[in-house]
Amino acid sequence: MPSKLQSYMQMADEAQRQTTGSFRGWTSFLSTAARLYKYPYAEQVMIHAQRPDATACAEYDFWNEKMGRYVRRGSKGIALIDNSGERPRLRYVFDVADTGRTERGRSPYLWELREEYKDAVSAMLENRYDVAGADRLADQLERIAAQLADEYWNDYKRDILAIVDDSFLYGYDDFNVGVAFCSAATVSITYSLMSRCGLDPESHFEHEDFLNIFDFNTPEAAAELGTAVSRISGQVLREIEVTIKNYEREKIAERSQSHDRTDLHEERGLPDSRPDADRDGGSKTAGQIRETAQELPSGAQTGTVQPSEPVGEVVPAPAGDRRDSEPETGAADAGADEAERSDGGAESPGSDEVGGPDEQPESAGRGNDPERAGVQLTADAPEAEPAQAPQAYQMSLFPSENEQIAWITEAESYTPSAFSMSIPQEDIDHILRMEGNADHARMMIATEFSKGKSTEKIADFLKNTFHGGNGIVTDNGRYAVWYAEDGIHIANGDASRYLNSAKVVSWHEAVERIGQLLEQGEYATNVELAEAPGYERVELAKSLWYLRGDLSEEANKQGYLSCLDEYRSGGFPDATARLAEALKDAAFHQTLKDEFAAFAAAYSQDKSLMRFRFHNQQKIWTQLSELPQKRREYRSDMADIPPVGRFITEDEISASLTRGSGIEGGKGRIYAYFREKHSSKEQADFLKREYGIGGSSHAVSGATHSGEEHGGKGIVLNKQDCPEVQITWANVAKRISELIRKDRFLTPEEKTQYEQLQRQNTERNAGWNEYNAVKEEHPDDMVLYQVGDFFEMYGEDARTAAELLDLNLTTRNIPDAGRVAMCGIPSNRLEQYVEDLRDKYDVTISAVDENSRERRTYTMRSIDHEAERATDAYEAEFGADGYRAFPGNRAEEEPDAFDVQAQLDKYLPIIRDAVEQDIRYRNACGHSDRENAAIECNAAVRRSILASGDMELIRSFSDMPEFRERLHQEAFEGTYERLYNLLRPLSQDDIDDALRAWNGDIKSKHAVVRYMRDHARDKDTASWLSREYGGDETKNLFISRAGNPEFAELTWAKVQRRISQLIEADDFYTDRERDDLDDVDPVAIREALAQRGIVNGELVDPAALERDPFIQQVTADAERIAQEEQEPALEQAKSLINDFCRSEYGDDADFSDLTKIGVAYTTVTDDEIPIQVNIDLVNYRLERYLDGEHLETWQYASMQELIANELESLDFSELAYVSDEEVEQYRFHEPAAEATETPFPYAVGDTVYLEDGKPFIIESIGTFDISLRDPTLFYPILRAESKENFARLMERFPQPEKAAPEPVTEEAETVPGYHTEIEAVYPAEETRLPYDVVIQTLHIDEPEPPAQNFRITEDDLGVGGAKAKFRMNMDAINLLKELEFDGRQATPEEQEVLSRYVGWGGLADAFDETKENWKNEFAELYATLSPEEYAAARASTLNAHYTSPTVIRAIYDAVENMGFQTGNILEPSMGVGNFFGMLPEIMASSKLYGVELDSLTGRIAKQLYSKADITVAGFETTDRKDFFDLAVGNVPFGQYQVNDRAFDKLGFSIHNYFFAKALDQVRPGGVVAFVTSRYTMDAKDSAARKYIAQRADFLGAIRLPNNAFKANAGTEVVSDIIFLQKRDRPIEIEPDWVHLGENADDFAINSYFVDHPEMVLGRQTSESTQYGKQDFTVEPYEGLDLGIQLSDAIRNIRGTYTEAELPDLGEDEAIADSIPADPDVKNFSYTIVDGEVYYRQNSIMTKPDLNATAKERAKGMVELRDCVQKLIGQQMDGFISDDTIRQTQAELNSLYDSFTAKYGLINSRANALAFADDSSYYLLCSLEELDEDKNLKRKADMFTKRTIKAHEVVTSVDTASEALALSISEKACVDMEYMS
Repeated sequence: MPSKLQSYMQMADEAQRQTTGSFRGWTSFLSTAARLYKYPYAEQVMIHAQRPDATACAEYDFWNEKMGRYVRRGSKGIALIDNSGERPRLRYVFDVADTGRTERGRSPYLWELREEYKDAVSAMLENRYDVAGADRLADQLERIAAQLADEYWNDYKRDILAIVDDSFLYGYDDFNVGVAFCSAATVSITYSLMSRCGLDPESHFEHEDFLNIFDFNTPEAAAELGTAVSRISGQVLREIEVTIKNYEREKIAERSQSHDRTDLHEERGLPDSRPDADRDGGSKTAGQIRETAQELPSGAQTGTVQPSEPVGEVVPAPAGDRRDSEPETGAADAGADEAERSDGGAESPGSDEVGGPDEQPESAGRGNDPERAGVQLTADAPEAEPAQAPQAYQMSLFPSENEQIAWITEAESYTPSAFSMSIPQEDIDHILRMEGNADHARMMIATEFSKGKSTEKIADFLKNTFHGGNGIVTDNGRYAVWYAEDGIHIANGDASRYLNSAKVVSWHEAVERIGQLLEQGEYATNVELAEAPGYERVELAKSLWYLRGDLSEEANKQGYLSCLDEYRSGGFPDATARLAEALKDAAFHQTLKDEFAAFAAAYSQDKSLMRFRFHNQQKIWTQLSELPQKRREYRSDMADIPPVGRFITEDEISASLTRGSGIEGGKGRIYAYFREKHSSKEQADFLKREYGIGGSSHAVSGATHSGEEHGGKGIVLNKQDCPEVQITWANVAKRISELIRKDRFLTPEEKTQYEQLQRQNTERNAGWNEYNAVKEEHPDDMVLYQVGDFFEMYGEDARTAAELLDLNLTTRNIPDAGRVAMCGIPSNRLEQYVEDLRDKYDVTISAVDENSRERRTYTMRSIDHEAERATDAYEAEFGADGYRAFPGNRAEEEPDAFDVQAQLDKYLPIIRDAVEQDIRYRNACGHSDRENAAIECNAAVRRSILASGDMELIRSFSDMPEFRERLHQEAFEGTYERLYNLLRPLSQDDIDDALRAWNGDIKSKHAVVRYMRDHARDKDTASWLSREYGGDETKNLFISRAGNPEFAELTWAKVQRRISQLIEADDFYTDRERDDLDDVDPVAIREALAQRGIVNGELVDPAALERDPFIQQVTADAERIAQEEQEPALEQAKSLINDFCRSEYGDDADFSDLTKIGVAYTTVTDDEIPIQVNIDLVNYRLERYLDGEHLETWQYASMQELIANELESLDFSELAYVSDEEVEQYRFHEPAAEATETPFPYAVGDTVYLEDGKPFIIESIGTFDISLRDPTLFYPILRAESKENFARLMERFPQPEKAAPEPVTEEAETVPGYHTEIEAVYPAEETRLPYDVVIQTLHIDEPEPPAQNFRITEDDLGVGGAKAKFRMNMDAINLLKELEFDGRQATPEEQEVLSRYVGWGGLADAFDETKENWKNEFAELYATLSPEEYAAARASTLNAHYTSPTVIRAIYDAVENMGFQTGNILEPSMGVGNFFGMLPEIMASSKLYGVELDSLTGRIAKQLYSKADITVAGFETTDRKDFFDLAVGNVPFGQYQVNDRAFDKLGFSIHNYFFAKALDQVRPGGVVAFVTSRYTMDAKDSAARKYIAQRADFLGAIRLPNNAFKANAGTEVVSDIIFLQKRDRPIEIEPDWVHLGENADDFAINSYFVDHPEMVLGRQTSESTQYGKQDFTVEPYEGLDLGIQLSDAIRNIRGTYTEAELPDLGEDEAIADSIPADPDVKNFSYTIVDGEVYYRQNSIMTKPDLNATAKERAKGMVELRDCVQKLIGQQMDGFISDDTIRQTQAELNSLYDSFTAKYGLINSRANALAFADDSSYYLLCSLEELDEDKNLKRKADMFTKRTIKAHEVVTSVDTASEALALSISEKACVDMEYMS
């Protein structure tokens, strides 16, 4: 419970907030303040809040001792806050209405401005303020008020400006703040003066005069204004009071001289106020005053402040607002002389603190008299004073000592009703019914109770479910709630978390009360209780789907949780609903429970079964186990939860602020900054920069519908059903300062981390002196000084080391030393860097011992110095010549110089042997990278040389750099590879090779493969594998490499899992085993074929031939083998036929067409009807024809059958025999000459359906019969039916109706659809009509409005925090999937949702399963996206950033200034199409073309811009050369390349590739305007800029500040807008902008920006990168709007856009019309549009003005050209059959013959004039072979033959060189995976 002082402080804050909230509130306060003008502003506010009608207030002692008045019983003191002491305290005053007068008592002097005083007062004011009174005193007072308000503004301007941030004054400049203040102060002061002087201010002012008051809407602002009004009006009113008193004294003196008055007081000449005064001589009373004030009633109403809705931060106003003096206290309007003679009694502080450490009982009189009255009395005093014994009456009036003590106790327990801490049970029940910031908590809690759980378990559930805080407003009060570890903290007011007096409802108490409410039906609604079981199942279903979606591929292969699969179809909501319903089924529940238990057991052993591990499997298991439990049912009659008010508490605000800025490291930076000394303004500015613009969701108590937004003004917190809380940066700074002061900003863990960092910095700074001491001892050495985990170098050492070792050089500010250059190396790489340094320098290291923590210093000499030391030691022992100890062995002559090669030949083998045995080098070879191994090898060489004692070797190594370098190199190259291969750790490849080797038995390996196919996931498989291997299942499998002491130990379970993976990847067999047929497993082959539908060589399902590539391949292989086997049979068949022909006709057979070999021909009967017999060796059949009509066919399955049944027994008589019946049948069917032929209803190629709906294709239609082919058979077997039988079959098996061709009309009107609805039916028997009467309603279907492109109208598109952007993305994705499922286009309202999709740039946390505060978003994202979509989205987090509307608008303004209005516009990396959405109206007629790589984004773009041509693929897949007039966009940034064969040779990074590709796609004269990385302009390599400059004019560039995309894309990066205009052709040029220059800070930037700094929209400076280097950046100018800057900058972009040039179409061809080009029409080609001829040139298509004949010529050649190109395409496609090609050739022949018949040869001059401008004209000319006279010699081969060989995919090559050549040919690069 808050103390009384705290409660009154809260009341004071609330009162200040309300004073300026309304006209009536402010004027009411002014009236009260005018009566109490001697009180300071803060006390005036308190008095007005408690007693707005007070007229004269004073403390108890003053009324009793100075005025002789008693305080009536039952009166309540007016509490004031006294801040004059060290601690604030309460003191109490009473209004005169609460007092009664004793016998000697007096009334306070309350002056009045009577008419007689006005002239004196006006004269005084004019003399004092030099303001003439004129006619009206009110006007004079108003002018004085204006003058004094202006003076006050000038004196306290700085203080007033400091409070504007949080008020409605924010945004005003200083001048307008001053205007608002002076206006508000003037009207308020005037109102106060007029009110006190009785001049009726209500009639003087209008409400509008007080409008400026409302700008002072915060406690601080109201206090500043109120203080000014109180001070100024108090000053003027005191002067008026003195003037009136003086005037009265003068009048009294005049009267006393004129009249001898006996009824006047002797000392002052005033009437005696005593009731029965003895006028002749009574006792003299020094305190007598004139009674001029009317006595106020004893029961005057006490006013209280009503709490308002919370509108932000409440800051207590100062108790005293006098700027130059102590706060004034005392009775208002007490006489000046009384005040002077009472030592300040009227205005002196009274005693403080009633009843506690901050409240004391007011003194009732002199000393400690226990019989005097307290602050509050209990009975009314009598109105008339008794005449007798006044002292006795006084004793009976005041309470006794015991009564006073009782009253004090009561007063301590009393708090004003608005702030009472008495919490009714009904309000506690309201709090318990609140869901504790957890969604659907009441349903979850009811479910827990229904399970009959213990109080302990439910209490834990509540504690884990509720979090954060809540604010609640009921009819009884306003409460703050905080959910803590020990229970629910509840307190009156706005905070409860840290209040010791807060009421704490323990979790056990909460459980007991909730249980009672549930029993009574007063906790949850009837709907909630009914839906609780279903909600439990739904939540469990969601958890199961999330878990199922995160199973690894291995877990899926092993079939874990497979029982869920049948419910997985459809979207996530549908699947969840189905699974929740299935959980009701006991059998399914048990199956699921068993599978989950199996999975949990497996997962405990193998964590790789889950891709992510944030799932609470124990919780899911508990829910599964509890689901079938019998539940207790609760009932409720509540339809709704009782309503309460909601607000965001102070605790929630503080908790939100302790989250920091949301940027990595932000909280630490804030804490560090606020620990330093900074002004409030500096702190606020720092927070504004740190937070930036953005926000987050779930920001207030983690509630779902809550959020935080931060921007230029401050932080805005919102929460569902709560008023929004706005906090300015100034107040945020105050709050954070207070949190830090109370040690509540950092958690204990965060504070520990911060302190560790501070200690390290302190250690570094303190170590500076120690470092200098080490450096002084070793001035010539490189000194490395250890600080934490780094060894640092300073000064010149740092500069030298940074250059030598390629380290980042930076500076650090060290106390008393300034900024010192430094660099550092990590301690784990110390040895590597030291070895590099020792090549040139001695190195001294000052390190800290890990155990003792003592610092030790040691020196490592350079290589040269080591060698010198060894030489010196040797010479000291043996002499300078090295031979003194061995006389007689000295060589006669010493060579002047050594031979390096000879020395190497001599010593290299020795050194190699020594190095190979060096332990440290061997460790480096086996366990480090090559670089470290090389360093360690050098050290090993040095160690072996120094240990050898060979002076010749030591001197050679020291004195001969070439020898030393070659020795290092060759020793390393000669040893590293062998040692590496010997000692490196076993890799997965090594393990896999060992598993592939298995036990050396190929049959055992086959058995493993077969067994694993069926038992890969079985538990017993590991044991089976161990036995099959020949080992013991109790012992693991050890894998090692010869010569390597290391080994890998695998359990048989791991062996099982890895072999399963190898088999699944078809990688268990080695290449040799695959190629060696002896090693192929025949059992596996038979089983595999049987599984695929081939049993014993027969195809079980013929339809599989059409859909199964495996069956097709097997069949093709079988056919090939059969063909190879049948080649001898074919030769045998030919031989038999040839022998027959020779014997019958004396000539060889004609084998030119193997499908039609004639073997017999004759005529029969007198009619000489011809009969022909042919043999088909391709299809294995014999056919007979009668008079050209098919008679019969004998079909066989193979060549052998044909030979055996026909060819071996050919007989002419049998072949030519025709029966009489066949002849008669022929004659019967022969049509009469006059008869009209009835067309046969079917044609060759038609499909008919016979028995069981089986399809047959009509192969031929003869005179008597029809041949049908079964398409399901690979080998063509024909079925012959007579026409009569065929007709009967058609009747027996009705065929599907053949769709009739729709009639073509020139202009078919769109008729709206309709449908009917039957309203009533009246049968004929009822109506007596010959028919039924049916009444129907006709409904006309309204056609859907045509889809429109979306228009972006807001500039803050995409602005928001990470969580807000995530939510916008998910809303758009869910809507997209719904639209695609419905197969419809988005409505305008739905387009609004889709347009807020901002991609995943900067949202990497959403893909990180370890981020606790993102786990819900991660689960939702992962469940929503498909694996491909998820992978693409995750990959885009680094580069998928969207462009702000401000930048887009500037780009369009620039190209519009150039003159562009319409054309073909390309956006090659469009995202969701923001550039399209902001297309200016003037460009609305343009055709839009977009390209987007990401599938999700591209599909959203298609929904937004349905009229645009959008390609969802990579830019590299498109090719519309010279087509576009304008290319705009924000290209991807990155250091990776795009695989585009046409541009691969350039080697450009992706952003430069987009420029190169776009210039290729844009027509000459077209414009490119791209946002790109600054490295397009600033890269050291100028190749890309040179390439661009050769192909385009550089129009200019704009460099954007690093925050240009922060609000929309959440990224800070310097980027450029580059404007280019394509040239007609490349030229050799290298303009200045291709090269770099240096700016003032010596950063290398593009020379264009050096020469044009005005195009850099910000301050050029540097920033520290993540690697410690300083890099160039552009910081925004404070206060400058980017849009205005861009508007100024684009004026400097030069360039003039010109419309596309119309083509020159040759002789006599004028341009009649033009339209935008169709990208599908080849450039520089004719095409037909709506029957008219158009010609495409780049981005437009023009209609030449041709005569009728020329137009028809062009149309005909367009048809020919298209047919030729179609034929070429078919021949290049390996999947197009020869029959199809022959059909197209027939079409081409027909078109050619028809054209040339009308218009002559294609090569004729007339046709050339009409069509020569077409790029394919000369292709058409090649269709004709002409003779020397230009006459047609023959048609080209294309008409009859295949002239292009189909492309064949090469699947294997023989050599590596062939593989390389193929990779370059097919992939345009060396693709190792493709080559392998």
